Formats: sequence, C-alpha cells, structure tokens
Amino acid sequence: MKEITKRISYAELSDRLDDYILCNNIQQADDELIDNLHNGSPEYCYIHDELTECAEHDEDCEYEYYDIYQSYLISPSDAEYLSRHTDEIIYYSPLLDLYVWGVTHFGTSWSGVHLDFKEEDYNV
Repeated sequence: MKEITKRISYAELSDRLDDYILCNNIQQADDELIDNLHNGSPEYCYIHDELTECAEHDEDCEYEYYDIYQSYLISPSDAEYLSRHTDEIIYYSPLLDLYVWGVTHFGTSWSGVHLDFKEEDYNV
C-alpha cells in the first residue's frame, strides 16, 4: 500500500462527508475552542505559503495565523476522515462534545477551491 496525494475541490470533499452544519457563532458557545486543535495547523509561513517547507526557528520564515471564515459542525467520523486524508483545520470542543471544521477561504465557489487529498493506493 502506498499513499498518494491528489488535488480535489472543496465541493468534492464536502460530498464525501456525512453532513455538516454551518455554525459561525460556535466560539460564542465555547470561547476555548481554538485551544483544542484536533487536526491541521492554525498557522502558516508567509514566505513559503505553508509550513511544510519550514524548519523550526527558520530565520527566513514569517508566521501568520489562518483566518477561519466559516465554521461547520461535523460528526466524529467526518473529523476522523478529514484528519486522515487532509490537513484541514479541525477543532474539538470538550464543553459541547462537538467537532468543528474551520474553513479558511470565502468568496469563491467550493468547486473553484482545491486542496491536497491523501489516499491509499492498494494497486502498488
């Protein structure tokens, strides 16, 4: 088995999820939500556009935090699915016992925004 990465749209990714509910006011219910990161990274290197090129304490790197424009409540199985196959930002609220998918873009149709999707290739 070999892991391969391909590009898919957010529309295709969202079709693979069981269900999700827009809940942009979730931080009003749990103000510690952003402290409970389950998957992904809330920051990126401004110079490299991501963290994968960065070494810890690299002098050339400048870090920024992603803005979360939409928050979606998702099931535990969808949180696990997103964690296994993507680097999407997922939070967990112990207070509410809920997983939250933090979407970092807006203004573009989900069919026009793409991300890396990791899957297993069993044909190898």
